[in-house]
Amino acid sequence: MLRVSIVLLPGGDASRARELGQAVIINTGEGTATSGDYAVFLSERDRQVGTCRITGWPRTERGPWELLLRALEEIFGRPLAPENGNGLRQERLLRVQAAARRLGRSPKTVWRLIRQGRLNGVRLGDRGLRVTESSLITYLLENKPDEGL
Repeated sequence: MLRVSIVLLPGGDASRARELGQAVIINTGEGTATSGDYAVFLSERDRQVGTCRITGWPRTERGPWELLLRALEEIFGRPLAPENGNGLRQERLLRVQAAARRLGRSPKTVWRLIRQGRLNGVRLGDRGLRVTESSLITYLLENKPDEGL
């Protein structure tokens, strides 16, 4: 069994620690020597948030963090990062102009959101800056139109 806890330490003070959530991953014993089947349970405080089953997980090739990421994707219903042909996660990068079009805003607004840390920007040498698609999606999900711009 794997257990991952999310613990809040107010002001870094361990004596005031509070558990906010937990992921429990249990090997069902139905896999093979190279692939495993797992049951996953997510909880927040004293309520269950979601469950899923991961079958055929290549446990000899991938680690526990990738298993947890896969479980989160299953439970929340969207990929957190796409896979390339080698099974590695890759991030799609957008030009500032393309990010601005998706937001329905000007490139200046995108630059401001990057400076404020509300969008993630990646420098590509002398070719400029790109916006991570995942940060743009997260921003759109967390902000209603015209909110916070």
